[in-house]
Amino acid sequence: MKPSSSNILLISGCLIEKDKKILLVQEAKKHCYGSWNFAQGRLLKANLNIVENAIKETKEETGYDVKIDGLIGIYEYISGRGTNVVAFLFKAHIIGGDGKFNKKEILNTKWFSLEEIQELKKDNKLRWPMMENVAKDCLSGTLHKIENIIQFGN
Repeated sequence: MKPSSSNILLISGCLIEKDKKILLVQEAKKHCYGSWNFAQGRLLKANLNIVENAIKETKEETGYDVKIDGLIGIYEYISGRGTNVVAFLFKAHIIGGDGKFNKKEILNTKWFSLEEIQELKKDNKLRWPMMENVAKDCLSGTLHKIENIIQFGN
């Protein structure tokens, strides 16, 4: 299915890395039930920028408060529904929280090594196809300054 300009989804989220492992969330939504994903969500509220949205979504989906370390990258793909998805993904570290997540949206959270993420990909258990590449980008340590993308003032 070819995407149209009226069929664009903007999302932002965080990859939390600890000891060379990345925290993934297991989806509870009907259309992707059981698949593993990064903590991320749609940018819906006009009063949130992409960084604030990433922090909010990470808290909701993992139960952790995070601080952004930098932008991993901006990724684009066409979803199975034909939606053009543009994802702003950040690397972050935990600064608080209790790990209690929204059980209506998330089944589980778990730390995965790159090798384990590659196995999930082979077993078709990842939410979107570029997750392995994003995980590699995250673990490479190369980050972009978030100051380059945040709009200050009006």
